[in-house]
Amino acid sequence: FFFFFFRHTARVCLGKEERAMAATEKPSFRLPLVQDNEQGWGPCTLPEQFKDVPYQPFSKADRVGKAADFASTGNYFQGRKDRYGQQYGAGSDMYSYFHEDESQYQLVDSSKPVRSFYRRGRGNSRGGNRRELHRARDDRRMAGMTPSTKGRERDRQRQERKWQRKYQSRRRYDKQVVHGRDPSVEVQADWKLLSTFEFARLSKVSTAIPKPDDLLVCGKVETYDKSYDRVSTKSERSLELSDRSFPKVTTTDDPKIREFSKLPDANVFATDAIMSAIMTAPRSIYSWDIVIEKFNGKIFLDKRDNSEFDSLTVSETSSDPPQDGADEINSPGSLSVEATVLDQAFSQQCLKKDEFVDTGIPNPFGQPGDDMASAIYRYRKWDLGDDIVIVGRTEHDSYDKSKGEYINIKTLNEWNPGKAELDWRQKLDKQSSAVVLTEVQNNGARLAKWAVCSLLAGSGYLRFGFVSRVIPSDNKTHVVLGCKQFKPSDFATQINLNLNNCWGILKELVLFAREQEDGKFLLMKDPNKPALLFYAVPEGTFESADEEEEEEEEEEDDDEGEAAASSKDGKQRA
Repeated sequence: FFFFFFRHTARVCLGKEERAMAATEKPSFRLPLVQDNEQGWGPCTLPEQFKDVPYQPFSKADRVGKAADFASTGNYFQGRKDRYGQQYGAGSDMYSYFHEDESQYQLVDSSKPVRSFYRRGRGNSRGGNRRELHRARDDRRMAGMTPSTKGRERDRQRQERKWQRKYQSRRRYDKQVVHGRDPSVEVQADWKLLSTFEFARLSKVSTAIPKPDDLLVCGKVETYDKSYDRVSTKSERSLELSDRSFPKVTTTDDPKIREFSKLPDANVFATDAIMSAIMTAPRSIYSWDIVIEKFNGKIFLDKRDNSEFDSLTVSETSSDPPQDGADEINSPGSLSVEATVLDQAFSQQCLKKDEFVDTGIPNPFGQPGDDMASAIYRYRKWDLGDDIVIVGRTEHDSYDKSKGEYINIKTLNEWNPGKAELDWRQKLDKQSSAVVLTEVQNNGARLAKWAVCSLLAGSGYLRFGFVSRVIPSDNKTHVVLGCKQFKPSDFATQINLNLNNCWGILKELVLFAREQEDGKFLLMKDPNKPALLFYAVPEGTFESADEEEEEEEEEEDDDEGEAAASSKDGKQRA
């Protein structure tokens, strides 16, 4: 007992003494060694522990697989040397990253299970179960609805499924291999590319909209038949083809423009079709071309002989444009011919043959007795500034007596109702605006040209006729399903057409052509890029045999006239 008592007492006393000593002593703090680099930042000298350690240079783009490896001799990765072709560290690959093939390591069985013979083709597959689950879910959702509400809900679900199929088709189209489109004319080796006008740059140019001055109004038009405003999908009318003559005369072949070319202030000459193609060029997808001739400071914008410039395109700006394939009637070429014929036929069918407006000046492109299409030609002049004065031929298709305005009549055609986003026979009467919006998306370039042509001519209204095939597989028989009209300025605003930019594009190209020497040029839309190509071509390019014969006859006539004049002078002298 006394032994344990004295030991405890000694421990207590020693503990008190240690605590007393600890309370009297102050804690100490030793400063670490800090190297002051007066010339920069970082250590002044290499620490002893890092001397003679090899350094591997690297790039931030390298895929580093190891931070350091002091045990490897560098021969392990020798067989996979230069696998990634690193730019840095070519001397050693010990720190390189190499992807290991882990396909041999399988934790679960990923092989496709073999289905029983009795379960093949049954409706209890995964797709069938999903459809049954969706149908059961829809039934539960519509359990407490009234019959009319159920009908609206089914229509909504049907439209939703249609949009889903449309989105899937767009995704499939994005994955397709888009083949290069052919140019409108084959580029020859002796052509010289002078400039490339990117659409991104042309979309930024702008100029003031000029005011037109009328030079001449000629021809006559028939009045519009108002009964076509009452045509609907329930009271459709058959479309009849027209055998009238539709002259599409280019600039230099127009006798009136030849007369106006003698004006001292006019220096650029074109037609409304050519001007609209240039002004709306950023909206075009397919290739087209225009011939430019400069002579004595005057510029003539012409279309090439035997070209498809006046043919209408179909679904040019669509996300799923028509392709050349087995379906011949729905190929781009066949659809273009069909749309052009329908546009001409409807523009004459919806007129009153016994009522017309005559300007008193005959049609400059027809002969007495010819059955010419209804048209009034208005020759106008625009001053764009910078000494650029354009003379152009514009056109009216008809006259609306109720409004007292000249109008332009164009045709929109439905060629495949099953493929279209909106079926016209179901949506045109009640959702005509949605149909027009869809056409703007699919045929934006064509509609923009029509709007510009109507604005250039000063037409009061732009009227559209909606024509569809009777049978989708037959491109010969068509019916008129309805009509809709717009003011050209309002329609240009709806399709987001900037007129200042349109005139700016035309002025930009004319300024570039004016800088060139006299000669012949070609302006072509690049078939696969959003750009216009400006070529210099040799004299005599694109001239047909008939033109060459005419030139030869003119030269022969001139030679004969000179010979006759010289012989007459000789006789007088004698």
